[in-house]
Amino acid sequence: MSIMEKIMSWTVMLSLLPPLPCFFHAYVPAMKLSHTISSLKPNRFKKVVSSDSAKAISIVFLPGTCISPNEYDKFLRELHGMCSIKGIPSNIYNTKFTFDLLHRWEVEKVSEDIIAHIPRDVGLVVIGHSAGSFIAPDIAEKVSADCVIQWAGTLNSRGDLPWDSKSFEDISAPRYTILSEYDRRVPFTLAIKEFCVDSKNDSFVSFIEGGTHFSGVRESSSNDNSVMSCIGKDYKLQKGKDTDLDILQVSWKMSYFIASSLVMGDYHMTGYKYMKSDNDKTVERFMSLSKGQTRYELSNDIEDVSSSKLGVEKKVKNFHHSVPGDMLTTFLYIGVHPLRPIIHAGLLYPSFVFSQPGTESHSYSPLPDPSPFAVIRSPPVWVKLDGLDRNIKNRARIMNIETFRLALDSVSPDQKKRYLKDGRKMTFGEDLSIPPIPGCSLIWLLTPLLLNLANGKDVMSVHSPVLNIGSRMNAKILSKTQCVEWIVTGSFEKR
Repeated sequence: MSIMEKIMSWTVMLSLLPPLPCFFHAYVPAMKLSHTISSLKPNRFKKVVSSDSAKAISIVFLPGTCISPNEYDKFLRELHGMCSIKGIPSNIYNTKFTFDLLHRWEVEKVSEDIIAHIPRDVGLVVIGHSAGSFIAPDIAEKVSADCVIQWAGTLNSRGDLPWDSKSFEDISAPRYTILSEYDRRVPFTLAIKEFCVDSKNDSFVSFIEGGTHFSGVRESSSNDNSVMSCIGKDYKLQKGKDTDLDILQVSWKMSYFIASSLVMGDYHMTGYKYMKSDNDKTVERFMSLSKGQTRYELSNDIEDVSSSKLGVEKKVKNFHHSVPGDMLTTFLYIGVHPLRPIIHAGLLYPSFVFSQPGTESHSYSPLPDPSPFAVIRSPPVWVKLDGLDRNIKNRARIMNIETFRLALDSVSPDQKKRYLKDGRKMTFGEDLSIPPIPGCSLIWLLTPLLLNLANGKDVMSVHSPVLNIGSRMNAKILSKTQCVEWIVTGSFEKR
């Protein structure tokens, strides 16, 4: 990844943060700043494409950051065409924000402008991409939109990502979310989890297989066959055009959702059946990512492995430490890597850092890593064990192998077969042993679990930092959640 790509990635991460008091509120009241910057923007909405029909719906599009709004025009015209095929005339407006990184400060003013200037009597749809998708639900609620679409974004209802979250109950309008399988800015493996437990009948999720954050905007990841199987005859109707295949796929999916939500055209029943079927297939395919590993399961697995593989004479009860995500702390954790050990030791769970294994073992789950550069975004597990057989070498490697075996057995037969056939394999190297010298505990805290793509990036090698003192071991090992993430998606991603 080039330096410019890294700068762009972090800029996108910054744009997703809400207006933090520590950054702005001490100087300018939020509402005043919101209206001040918004009042500077003339011509809020650009009508990209229009319809002559008096029964045309209005579609308001909210673009992302670090990309020109004009780059979305090709997609928006394709969306207009797909809606027309389904008997839904539309007027589509692209929104202009005052400053690229301050989308969230303009929610109130943009909502007021939509109410004042956008026709809503036939139907109103709000669509957002990337940073625009994170404010789309708020705006949709304020303007009473008929439905809302989040593209390359999520409500973050579980708090897995380092920005503010919303619950499903906060959104009354039907909602559709389109994610991309290899999105590094809004990590798919973290974003998909919330939908696998959502029970709302009017909330749907779909994904672009092999897609990236800008698939459908400026990048194409689909091949002709995958799109043909997805959109069928509508593809044939659009075939003559010089159109990106991902644009076709995304616009086709959105048009079906609009038809089913607004109960318009000849496709609203077909659209609902498709949305429900596509949602169920997506949830079923990635359900294993949402299950994770409960504290009880993790503790039980550690107890089993230590007694059966590491020579502990009897099961020793494991005490697991975990920490809820804090948005500001998480952002610092992602953005400033040297601060990670300090954040964990001093802010998140010092009780684990100062715990002493003996009559019980200890484990800890750090925060996930949703940065664009992470190889696996789910967190590892830190363990402290005592009473181990002194003669057993590479203890952490044994635990990693056993954890991976449990993870492979936990996914569906189809996922397991797909991984064994086409996925990149994971290998387990020798432990990184830290010598018992003064400050060795601090060295262990500073040393991460090493996940390296080796052999031309065809193999993932795993090395655990380990501090061995007699029968005691401190180790950072793979979590079952990390292994499932690798088996289901990570092993297939091209880098």
